[in-house]
Amino acid sequence: MARVAFFVESLPPTTDLIARFAFGLARSLAEQSQEMLLLSTFRPGHSDPPRHRNLAVAFPFRDWSWVEAARALPALTRFQPDIVHFIQPHGEALEGWTNAMVLLPSLVNAAARAQRRPAPSVVTSYFDLSRDWRRKQRPVLAQSHAVTASTENQLSALLDECPSHAKPLAALTPLGLLNDETDVSPPTSTDGIGATAGQELVLVPGDVDAHVDPARLFRLGARLLQRRPNALLAVLGGWGTTPPRTRFALLRHLPRGLEGRFRLLGAHSPAERAPAFARASLVFAPTLGRESLTLAEAKGEALRHSVSFLGVEDSDPKLLMAALRALDSAPGRAKDAAGGDESRPRRELVDTPANVVSRLYAQVHQLRGV
Repeated sequence: MARVAFFVESLPPTTDLIARFAFGLARSLAEQSQEMLLLSTFRPGHSDPPRHRNLAVAFPFRDWSWVEAARALPALTRFQPDIVHFIQPHGEALEGWTNAMVLLPSLVNAAARAQRRPAPSVVTSYFDLSRDWRRKQRPVLAQSHAVTASTENQLSALLDECPSHAKPLAALTPLGLLNDETDVSPPTSTDGIGATAGQELVLVPGDVDAHVDPARLFRLGARLLQRRPNALLAVLGGWGTTPPRTRFALLRHLPRGLEGRFRLLGAHSPAERAPAFARASLVFAPTLGRESLTLAEAKGEALRHSVSFLGVEDSDPKLLMAALRALDSAPGRAKDAAGGDESRPRRELVDTPANVVSRLYAQVHQLRGV
């Protein structure tokens, strides 16, 4: 996996949608074993965002002026990134050359040459092209090996600004997918899960590829859904690095009629996960590794919210059925999905932005022969 220097102008806690999305994307990439260094703005008195074992944070900037660009070099020199990824880069003055993000690719390349190592690949992500951006962004796009945008129109506009002889790789990363496809407001509930009123919510923590045996997870999930006809099985993550052919094979473990009660929810920050755990009746993690950090975090959330938990000790089908029978006999087992709205579109199986970006990183490396 790659070492990624990830530049974003602000981080949670914030109400800025792009910042929230970017941090969720970075955490998902870290869950996929990408090694992430986030570089952002120092804000006195603000708490740091939640951390991850593969994610470090540095705050070299105050106002992102070009004179601050050199402040990021010590951290970048130590980190030695394979990729530098800029989220919503701005070039705010004449010819776009006074914003730090515009200068950084050249500075990072110079530092790599000084260390006699390959220059890192440059990826840029845009979500808002509403300002007078075309002239200002040309220097950034000219240095980009890959670009992403939130919509097809944005992506087309970006590629039109790139030199015809050096078009970058391109991909879509819709802004709403990390929270809810139809409502990109900061999430305050789990309505985007798609559970209807009175439907039981069963959460599976982690991306699919974080599980030791994804096929067993789907087989056991099918048994659970057959036993509990009112349950929705929701994976609090995405496919991870699971190849498309394997995904279809895994979905075939769900008998006909059960596929509508299975969801992939995409990446969520710890603050966004808490309402889902509070609403769930069961946390289902029979195939996470015993030493997995995701398993430890899920157990902690289940305990905090007084939610039943089935772990690796229940991975045998007979033991699982016995555990479910024991839970079913307990009074007040199911929590209704109170407040669910059947009129909201249900979330479908989607390829998450983290999967898209991970593939883009790999494609850039392959194209450049790094």
